[in-house]
Amino acid sequence: MREDFESVIEERFKRPPYGGPSKVTSLDEAVRRFVRPGMTVHTGITQCFSYAAIYELIRRFWGKDPGFTLISLSARIHGITMIRGGMLKKIVSTFCGDVYPSPGPNPVSQKAYADGTVEFENWSVLSLSLRLKAAAMGLSCVTTNSILGSGMERDNAGSFAVADDPFQPGGKVGLLKALVPDVSLVHGIAADEYGNTLFTPPYAEGLWGAMAAREGAIVTVERLVSSDFIRRHSYFCKLPGSYVRSVSIAPYGAHPGGVKSFFVEGVESYAEDYDFAEEFRNVSRDEKKLDGWIRRWILDCKDFGEYIGRVGTEKITYLKDKAREDAWEREIAMRLDDIEPGEKHNETEWMIVAAARLLKRKIRGNGYRNLLAGLGMSNLAAWMAACDLKREGVEISLIAEIGFVNYDPRPADPFIFNHANIPTCAMTTDAFTALGAIVGGADNRCIGALAAAQVDKFGNINSTMIPHKLFLAGSGGSNDVISGAAESLLVVTHAKDRLVEKVPYVTGPGARARTLVTTLGVFEKPEGAEPFALTGYMAAPGKSREECIEAIAANCGWKVTVAGEPEAIEPPAADELRLLRLFDPDRRFLDELDGE
Repeated sequence: MREDFESVIEERFKRPPYGGPSKVTSLDEAVRRFVRPGMTVHTGITQCFSYAAIYELIRRFWGKDPGFTLISLSARIHGITMIRGGMLKKIVSTFCGDVYPSPGPNPVSQKAYADGTVEFENWSVLSLSLRLKAAAMGLSCVTTNSILGSGMERDNAGSFAVADDPFQPGGKVGLLKALVPDVSLVHGIAADEYGNTLFTPPYAEGLWGAMAAREGAIVTVERLVSSDFIRRHSYFCKLPGSYVRSVSIAPYGAHPGGVKSFFVEGVESYAEDYDFAEEFRNVSRDEKKLDGWIRRWILDCKDFGEYIGRVGTEKITYLKDKAREDAWEREIAMRLDDIEPGEKHNETEWMIVAAARLLKRKIRGNGYRNLLAGLGMSNLAAWMAACDLKREGVEISLIAEIGFVNYDPRPADPFIFNHANIPTCAMTTDAFTALGAIVGGADNRCIGALAAAQVDKFGNINSTMIPHKLFLAGSGGSNDVISGAAESLLVVTHAKDRLVEKVPYVTGPGARARTLVTTLGVFEKPEGAEPFALTGYMAAPGKSREECIEAIAANCGWKVTVAGEPEAIEPPAADELRLLRLFDPDRRFLDELDGE
């Protein structure tokens, strides 16, 4: 009898587990088999996109009018290129434009919006991610506190509804319709031949879109591994093989994005290729140059391997070196001699320092424990405030929307999602946790620092569009922050076309936007009242208070109300400027100093 049981043990438990048929195939075969014209294609993002799969898709369908609907949390190089190639009839996204070094509009998407060749459906980071999650869970809809009161509520009436909250009498809740892609393209760090795939954080939207896709996921990976390897790293396995249609090996498949491997053996990290992104941004301003760029980097490459060959060994080695945890030390050391050390400053630096001071005051005074860093200049203000507060022993957790939690920003690179900051995170998670729970959850002790293209006297922000005229970029996570955080502080350059009487499109409603810092002054809302009133002014040398206030009023799109005796805001001190300039040594956001 013992032998009978031993034979069962040997047969059933000691043989290598079988996960199913092998799904390993070439990318051209995967796209040929699983992508058809008219499909809704989801380009998933955790810490990176599958540019390997996206480029193969572009090569196959360029100029053939396939009529795709693109779902993408952030439509960057790939979205712009697909528009240029006549591949899209619709984009469902939170952002469509240039992302580096600072987010902004792209001429290609602006033209497509203006002439109506592509339909733009705009969402926020949290709301779009929730729609995909609802679909993966088999739900018809899911609730949210985002979108309410914004232009997205009106424009997306077919996929968003406002209902009475059945559990809070008198309350309202938003209902988001589930969003189901046909196919999803994702990039992981490793997979076995059955499609069980490892992904490393931050996870941004997660893998819900891949699990929601009707016809499954086309997966690219840095390397193919055994099922035993997957099981040893099961905490990184976020996509089971049952959802996967194909697996293709594509080393550096996230380029020009980067991968942080979290020391999974056999997988090297590599940083984002900022030079590549900037080159794309620049050539996008000239259609002839853009078409030549697309031919060189995508259309004329027979496959992704040839593309990486064109990127070159020298660049790949540089990106791998840049991904090392101590790389920031070398980068900032090389720039120190070129950074202005003194108190000479411009109005942008003054604005950022003033915003950082106010953030520190509000965090101390209101007991906030979380600080969501927005984009550009608001990001730098948040970084400065968090660094100072932590040095003083104040409890504060710095948050970035895709899943950085309680991180310490490194110098040398001011990009909001700088991969050098990932190793400093106390927690790496996803947008649901960062935006849905920490920023806007039940224990709401969060203040947001946000930028915007426009703001009005009530604190409503617009980063999406001038309806029927100009497409800007989109909400990103700003709607989720301004809707969910206990309070938000806005950082916006002072100009009439940016400080407007009424924003033409409400990306985010301004009820919880309590403070606006500009290059000329500070506006705040009196407790329980609206609109903004001027409470501070930059005390420009050689100008009286009256002259400073007159300049503020003359360059503002609404009639400025002055609250009592406005505070004269002192210029930045040398130590404040040194910290700020260490974060942005190349002056991506700081502009040039006068006389330079």
